[in-house]
Amino acid sequence: MQALNVYAMENYGIGKKPALKAKDASVSQRQHRLKVAYESNGLRRVVEGVLLVHLHGHPHVLLLKENSVCRVQDNAAGPVATPADASQGPPNGTAASGVATVYTMPGGKIKSGEGEADGLARKLKHKLGPETQMLDFDFEVRPDLVLATYYRTHHFASTYYPYLPPHVSNAKEQRRLYVIPLPEKCSLAVPDDKKLMAVPLFELYQNPQKYGRVLASVPDLLSRFRLNLV
Repeated sequence: MQALNVYAMENYGIGKKPALKAKDASVSQRQHRLKVAYESNGLRRVVEGVLLVHLHGHPHVLLLKENSVCRVQDNAAGPVATPADASQGPPNGTAASGVATVYTMPGGKIKSGEGEADGLARKLKHKLGPETQMLDFDFEVRPDLVLATYYRTHHFASTYYPYLPPHVSNAKEQRRLYVIPLPEKCSLAVPDDKKLMAVPLFELYQNPQKYGRVLASVPDLLSRFRLNLV
C-alpha cells in the first residue's frame, strides 16, 4: 500500500490575493461558452488537485468555497453544509437567492496540447500560489498519484461518470483528479472571492447531496493509500 505523509493544518500559512476574473455571468452563458469551445477545440480536459491536511487527528481535504451565479455543484441537491473554514472566521451564512454555494478542488481546464502535470501545477499556482516571490514554491504533480478519471457527456449536464457510457462515442469533458503532496510547511494565498475550507473525510463520505458525487467519492478513492498523519 502506497504511503502519503499528511501534515497538520497549522503548518500552513493562509493569505489572500485579488479575486480571479469571472468568465461567465450566468449558468446559461457558461454552458454556451463550453459548447462553443468544444466545437472549436474538442474534448475539454480538466485536472484537479486533492490537497490533504490533518486536523484533530483526522485527514481533511482542502476545498475552495464560492458563491457562484454560473455554476452548480455536480449532482448536488438540497442545502450545502458549512464545514470548518481554514482561511478565516465563521462563514457568512446562506447565499443570496439565485446564487449557488459551490465547493471545488483547486485546478481547472488545461490548454490544448498542454501536459496534465504542467497544466495542473500552473492551475494550482494560479488558484493557491502565494503572491510573494520569497514564499513561492512548486506544487508536486506526480503521474503515480492519479486518483480517478471522470467524464461529462453533455454541456448542459452536471453528471460525471467514472466511465464513458456505452451509448456515448465522445465525451464533452474529461476530469482527472491527482493527489498533491503538500510540503511539510508552506504558505498559500486564496483569491478574495473564495474561502479555503478544510473538510474532514467523514463529512465528504457518502454526502453527494451536499458536495456532489465526485467529491463524495474522494474518501473511498483515498483508501488505497496509507495516510501518515505527521
